[in-house]
Amino acid sequence: MRLGWIGSITFLVFLCSSCTRVPEVTDAQVSSTVSTHLGKDVHWNKDVASKKLIDNAVSYLLASPLTVDAAVQIALLNNQRIQAAFEELGIAQADLLQAGLLGNPMFDGFVRFPCPTQAHIDASFSVVTSFLDIFRIPLRQKVAAAQVEEAQLKISQEILRLAFEVEETYCSLLATQKKIPVLKEIVEACEAATILSQAQNEKGNISSLEMDRRESQLWEARLTLSKMELQETSQKKEMAILLGLPQGRVWALQDCPLSLPEIEPQIEDLEALAMEKRLDLEQTRWELKHLDRMVGLTGWWTHINEGAGVSMENDAEGSFVIGPTLSGTFPLFNYGQADRARLQALHRQKLAALHALKIRITQEVAAAKEEVQITRRIVETYQEKLLPLHQKIISMSQRFYNGMALGVYQLLDAKKQELALQIEHISALKDYKLSHVALERAVGGQMEQKT
Repeated sequence: MRLGWIGSITFLVFLCSSCTRVPEVTDAQVSSTVSTHLGKDVHWNKDVASKKLIDNAVSYLLASPLTVDAAVQIALLNNQRIQAAFEELGIAQADLLQAGLLGNPMFDGFVRFPCPTQAHIDASFSVVTSFLDIFRIPLRQKVAAAQVEEAQLKISQEILRLAFEVEETYCSLLATQKKIPVLKEIVEACEAATILSQAQNEKGNISSLEMDRRESQLWEARLTLSKMELQETSQKKEMAILLGLPQGRVWALQDCPLSLPEIEPQIEDLEALAMEKRLDLEQTRWELKHLDRMVGLTGWWTHINEGAGVSMENDAEGSFVIGPTLSGTFPLFNYGQADRARLQALHRQKLAALHALKIRITQEVAAAKEEVQITRRIVETYQEKLLPLHQKIISMSQRFYNGMALGVYQLLDAKKQELALQIEHISALKDYKLSHVALERAVGGQMEQKT
């Protein structure tokens, strides 16, 4: 009897301890997804050694002026938003571990001390655990595994979102930095016109009204320059935050030209590509799988609150007995009908959300593609028509000025118009770049260029 009792306890302890193994937590799946969608590296920084490697990589990239690819890579390695998102994977893995654990055994017992006429203590002890957990564990693990997949997709979406934010901020900051020198030229032209008008007004060659008008244009140009410098400061702050850089860390953008690609990426079917690559769509599909896997946990038998174990008693007469014990509740009133109804409603809700998301994706892709085409035409109009035409106007104005057929103010105004057109051209290029980022966002990642 004692050997049987010891064997039963040993088996229960071994069964419980064998289910406490922590599953390995890695970032391999997320890294693979990010590499496929962005062509960039990402790493879950969980220890000091990893942090040192990341710091070295970031320092190496910051040693040179940043291209847009380098800026995105630094953000993915250094921004703490990504590390915070990775902890969602740790939480999901902990839930997966919890799903594989048996419930803790419950200990129960009593001790009755003998009366003076009795010789033995009356004692009873029992250890009870849920034996149906053995059948629930595979179902819970399937549900938890789906949650791990959802967490991986959620993290990957956050990484893509950050990458697109960096690209947008980079393009906006680069355009702002290219506008500032042009605005300074406009200010210089206005200063020259103002100085000239003051000198001519003193000699009585022009009216005070014309002089004041020139001075007003100068102050307006200076204000425009100050506003652009303020915008640059704000954008640099936003970029530093996205890169995860502290105050005082030195960095700069590479002075690369804003230009149109000679050939647009030729994608046969952007909508089909988006349906394949969009991670929010994949996450919604996994949420449906999650709900499907929960069906097994709503069966009537899962509402049996059962227990099985070993009971031992040493009665007042000195006899020692041991044997199995059972306890539980019968699912007479609550047999999972409410849980199943709720699960069905959730499934219909998620299925409707999936269909709505597909419609939204097709609309987003179509709108983004059209925006790229329109912004490209606008840039081409500046480059092929307006800018060459204004260069011709400046050249002819200079010749007329040299021949005294055109006044100095008209020449300066023509130059200011050309500079203003250059600023509009930079803004158009920025809009084109941002439309490309929007198209990549709508598709779900980088688009391969086909030759």
